[in-house]
Amino acid sequence: MSKFNQTVSPQKAKSYEDAWQYEKSLVEDWMNFLFSSYLEGGFYENAGTQTERFIDLTDRIYDSLGPEFLAKASVFARNELGMRSAAQLVAAYLNNKTFAEKRGYYNYFIHRPDDIAEIFAILETTLPQKRSHALIRGAGDYLSSMDRYTLSRYKLQEKNWNMYDLINICHAHSKVIDAYKADERIEAETWRASISAAEDDLSKAANWVNLVEEHKLAYLALMRNLRNILDSADKLGYNLDWVQEYLIPQITNEGAVRNSLVFPYQIYTAYLNINDAAPVILAALAQAFLYSVQNMPELPGTTAIMLDVSGSMESEVSAHSRMTIKQLGACYAAAMYLKNRQNTIFIKFGSYAKEQHYSGMLSPFTLINKMAANDNCDYGTSVSSAFQELRQPVSRILLVSDQQTMGDTHSLWGWNPNGLDIYNDYCRRYGPCHLYSFDLGNYKSQVANPNNPNVHLLTSLTDKVVSLIPYLEDGGKLEDMIWQCKYYKNEPCY
Repeated sequence: MSKFNQTVSPQKAKSYEDAWQYEKSLVEDWMNFLFSSYLEGGFYENAGTQTERFIDLTDRIYDSLGPEFLAKASVFARNELGMRSAAQLVAAYLNNKTFAEKRGYYNYFIHRPDDIAEIFAILETTLPQKRSHALIRGAGDYLSSMDRYTLSRYKLQEKNWNMYDLINICHAHSKVIDAYKADERIEAETWRASISAAEDDLSKAANWVNLVEEHKLAYLALMRNLRNILDSADKLGYNLDWVQEYLIPQITNEGAVRNSLVFPYQIYTAYLNINDAAPVILAALAQAFLYSVQNMPELPGTTAIMLDVSGSMESEVSAHSRMTIKQLGACYAAAMYLKNRQNTIFIKFGSYAKEQHYSGMLSPFTLINKMAANDNCDYGTSVSSAFQELRQPVSRILLVSDQQTMGDTHSLWGWNPNGLDIYNDYCRRYGPCHLYSFDLGNYKSQVANPNNPNVHLLTSLTDKVVSLIPYLEDGGKLEDMIWQCKYYKNEPCY
């Protein structure tokens, strides 16, 4: 036994529903924000509160792990997970910090021109400070490498910083930029250019129809614009024969779904946008969803999915999304269930919990809706009740919740005033298993001990994060993986 280097006991914290929980570890709490939050607030906290807390956590990470860790993690969040607001805030935070290859970091971090504009806006409002030479030069390096397509897509007209502003501030130069500054037409041949060039609504509708007929939309672009396409076809008087001939074959193109690596939630988002469409179109999307399930990781052993269907899970994923965090959780639960139906247990919980079994004949969208339905589980949050329903050993538990559990609960194992030991009680009864805690609320507490090596706070439900499960079960750690990432161009990567 170590006499001097003692194990640090986890700190206790109260949930917003007055239950004793564990305070998240510093690194996991910060990464939870960075990898999942749009900094728009949620059921229990507003956007201002969450932004302030994220900046405070970033200060503490900087003090403990230094600027290079911040740089590596922000690049991973922006370029691997596709996160924007929190990653951009970290990039702005690093503006007045000193670290190696800072100019290269900004060049590598910037994924689109509007990243630069957002960082400039943060430095003007949220973190007021002068723009550093490294930021200006790194942003200039990125802008100078733009092709015609990127510049034509991101003119940022009517924004505080438009493309002309960015070019002039960052002293960017290239043949494409010189042509743009000389007012030469540089529109790239893209579907966006085709839509933007339309002179009126009928011309725009005709352009949408032509893009479909000429197969000029990549699969993800097709999914994101189905509403526009269907409205355009209707406006021009096209009937279901046109849909059957041109649109359905592209929606149900298995090779396109697999090769584009489109994931289930992107198909489900398209469904939410057109769920009033003709049944044949919805059936085509359902088939596409089943194809996209094959892009999910295959997990060995038995997986238990616990989905929180309480009232606080009704918050929308972001201001630009119609999907609630409960629907997002149900979408991934359905995908995992369909991928490993024979080895997946599904439990939904609110104040009470139920294990549910579903027919293999259900449409995936019906399955998602059934999984997300409250089904008289009530609207509190009792993780203890979910563990009561799990009465067999499993390889892993995927806990999808905002973590804000209620106070006193009664379990099969006796009176449990806070639920702190519910996971440990399960492991004592059935043997150890991995617990993946998908925290969809970005609050400061969690239900399981962060010091337990089998407990993983995986933050958001994103495709990249779900694919990390095999890495973590092989002994890998998320923090170590971030340290191995590169944060500037030409740096050797692991």
